[in-house]
Amino acid sequence: MGKLYNQLEVIKALRVSPTTVKRWIHYFSEFIPTVRQGDAVMYEAGTLKLLRRVRTLRNNRFSLKSILNLLEEEGFEGISTHPLHPDENTPIPVVRPVRPKRPVHPTKRSEAETEALQTLIQSFHAVSREFAQIAQQIDKLVNES
Repeated sequence: MGKLYNQLEVIKALRVSPTTVKRWIHYFSEFIPTVRQGDAVMYEAGTLKLLRRVRTLRNNRFSLKSILNLLEEEGFEGISTHPLHPDENTPIPVVRPVRPKRPVHPTKRSEAETEALQTLIQSFHAVSREFAQIAQQIDKLVNES
């Protein structure tokens, strides 16, 4: 897999403002595999190559949408061609829950409730990973026939 970089290291390597790098990581997330190490989201060296290309294209006044098309044409591959059928070498992307800025009905949860909720969320993530692996195995069996 090679060296992994956290977001701060990516920002320093690119010498671009943090908000710009975060926007690019979000916008081009289909091309950027991530790896979790504890609470940190880590990026592979290929991410630096991709984001350097994005920086060059932005400096040449290309729009983000145009860059997206150019990256595909230049052979940068997305994380998965089909979300239910990832290939063996494709890391499962980090799922980021969508949270409203302000709760609709503000409530205070106890620490135990918050911990139970986090445990439930982690369980759902684990189950989704298992389903992805099952889908891979089914694809292998179907392709062998």
